[in-house]
Amino acid sequence: MQTPIRGTISSMESATTRVLIAALLLNLGSLAVGQEKEERTIERSSVLSARIRETADLKRVSFDRLKIESLSDSPLTDWEITDLDGRNAEAELKPKIVEGNLTISPSTLAQFAIKPKAVETKVLDRPTLLELPGGIISTRPGTVGSTKAGWFRLTFLASPLPAIWNPLSERYETDVTFGLKPPSDDQNTSELKKPVDVKVGFEGLVADPAPEIRIGGVGLNQEKSFRLAFLPTTENPVLKVRSTISDVDLELRAMPRLQLKSRQSEMLGFGLEQVTFDLSQVLPHGDIAERDSPLPISVSVTGRAVVYPDQLVLEPQDAQTQFRVRSTGIGPLQVTARSGDSVSTGTIQQTLPIGPLLAVLAGGALGGFSRRFIKGASKKNTTRWIIEGLAISVIAFVAGVLGVGYLMLPSAIVATEAGAFLSGAICGFAGVTVLEKLTSKVSNS
Repeated sequence: MQTPIRGTISSMESATTRVLIAALLLNLGSLAVGQEKEERTIERSSVLSARIRETADLKRVSFDRLKIESLSDSPLTDWEITDLDGRNAEAELKPKIVEGNLTISPSTLAQFAIKPKAVETKVLDRPTLLELPGGIISTRPGTVGSTKAGWFRLTFLASPLPAIWNPLSERYETDVTFGLKPPSDDQNTSELKKPVDVKVGFEGLVADPAPEIRIGGVGLNQEKSFRLAFLPTTENPVLKVRSTISDVDLELRAMPRLQLKSRQSEMLGFGLEQVTFDLSQVLPHGDIAERDSPLPISVSVTGRAVVYPDQLVLEPQDAQTQFRVRSTGIGPLQVTARSGDSVSTGTIQQTLPIGPLLAVLAGGALGGFSRRFIKGASKKNTTRWIIEGLAISVIAFVAGVLGVGYLMLPSAIVATEAGAFLSGAICGFAGVTVLEKLTSKVSNS
């Protein structure tokens, strides 16, 4: 009886052992699964934290150093960051330079201005489109939750340059155009939140005040232009451009010009007088220009006059040269000197020789009246002699004018009051005497 009981007990012990082993294995499996779930949870938490950090970093805007005009080469204190109303925005934007790039903290300012605190000077010596320092930075959403930024830049163009002299207005002239260049990174269509106002002042030149300039956006239809007619008073005339996004001084360059000066503004007409003109080449502000080669100049005149010589050469060692204009009629004259694209004009008025004519009439009347003092002259013919003297003196005056113009007689004979009076008196006296003798011979025959 003992043997069956022992077998039963052994069987029960084996079953119990198997149950315990199975339970142990089950617990071990549960622990493994829990550990795997915990590891997955930790991994997911790490990824989520990384994405959160990435999203936070995307809220900071980064700009390429090449788009900031050497901003990485100068301290941030050299730059002024404002909103579009000109108020300082550094406290709100918290700008920093990290590895040469400008970064700002998250802000509600979608657009803000940045410009150098020091006024930069640029030289305008050719008609090139300039992007002025500073500008408006416009931020906007990009792809995959990122943020992009672009520049609105103030542009300037003056043409022609160097400026050319206009002899009619006696000013240098060039067309000035302001505009805005849009961001170039993509097809950005964002609009300015506020127009850009630009003021233009002058230094070292004389010009009419520049008009008020307001640019509301990009494109040719938004550009603003005006004609600048100026006369430099110093060697380096300057346009002083001031706006909320750019402050810059622009030095204008202009071509040397011919300067034509008449020694008098009027001359007697009908060939009785000639005028000397002085001609030189000067710098824009008026100083004599230095040359290293001869300067050929052609001269012409519009009106009834003759110019001589009409071809001149201004030598390097000469400050100026001269030419003359002789009258052949009456009315205004325009004298033009030209050398290449440089032109200078001068005007002079030809007037009626009223003074010499009155003098010759007075001389003729006196000459005719003098006939009565000859021995044996009849006093009753005095009036006739005066009239004859007047007529003869006028004829003599016209003959003198023709002689000056065509025979190159000295102009002092009839062109001056003294000469005209003397010639009128002599011709009047002699003419009356000759007429009286001729009249006597006719009567006697």
